[in-house]
Amino acid sequence: MTGHNFLLANLVPVTIGNIPVADWFAGSSLRRTALDMLPVVIRTRLVVPLSGVQLAVRAGVAASVSLAIAKSLGLETPIFAFIAAVLVTDLDPSQSRQLGLRRIGATVVGALCGVMFSQLLHPGAVTIGLSVVVAMLICQLLRMPDAAKVAAFTCGIILLVPGDGPWRPAFFRFVETVLGVAVAWSISYVPKLIRLDPLEDEGSEKSMMADRAEHHRGN
Repeated sequence: MTGHNFLLANLVPVTIGNIPVADWFAGSSLRRTALDMLPVVIRTRLVVPLSGVQLAVRAGVAASVSLAIAKSLGLETPIFAFIAAVLVTDLDPSQSRQLGLRRIGATVVGALCGVMFSQLLHPGAVTIGLSVVVAMLICQLLRMPDAAKVAAFTCGIILLVPGDGPWRPAFFRFVETVLGVAVAWSISYVPKLIRLDPLEDEGSEKSMMADRAEHHRGN
């Protein structure tokens, strides 16, 4: 099997439009057409959707900006601003807003639970487990099930990280989270550089392939 035939056999779909692959290989002209279409097939299979590229760029910018601001403000753990910015970033401002509010709510619940348990019990394995249960149950009661794990994580951090009492780390976790969320919200309002739905792009490529198949069938 030649190199071209191998690539076509592995990359070209079973049918192109309504024409079986076997018919495409019946003549040399059809074979040349298939080879001309090979870059389109490869691009359809391998290229990342435009929405994915734009989301990745926005998340990267949000991470860099939030981390830089947190460091310039002298916050204790800028990484929490970075984490919040990446998790909240979305192409849709309304979705980013919802994610941010859940993140802030979860941080508040987790920080308060961490402070409460650090005052009542000695931080240890049992205390950590109990605080996680309580933090997650509170999120369920507040109808924030998606934020339960973040609240549990924040609560555990407050209990485990040594410092001058629990209020200081709780305060800084809240400030860092709000900073990251604010940066993500700001970036979500930046207009999309390329307003192209990847599904429409894929559909246009399939339509082009079908048109070419129909043209050759008519000939």
